[in-house]
Amino acid sequence: MAPARMISFMERHAVACSTCLQDAELKGEIAKIKELILPESKIPKAVLAQQQKEAYEASLEDDEEYEDDIDGEDLT
Repeated sequence: MAPARMISFMERHAVACSTCLQDAELKGEIAKIKELILPESKIPKAVLAQQQKEAYEASLEDDEEYEDDIDGEDLT
C-alpha cells in the first residue's frame, strides 16, 4: 500500500472503529505517523503552513530566552 493510501486508511478506520474512538491519544499518534511517512509534497498546504508558523514562533521564544539570559549576566 502506498504511504498516502495507508494514512488515508488509518484516518478513515479511526473514525469508524469503536475501539479506536475510545483511544484519546490516537489522533496525535496518527499525526506523528503522517509527519514521518508522508513527504512534504503530500502534506496539505494548510498543515504545512501551520507547522512552519509554529516553528517560527518557537524560534522567537528561544531568541527571547537567550536575550533574557544575556540581560541577566554581568559582561564587564
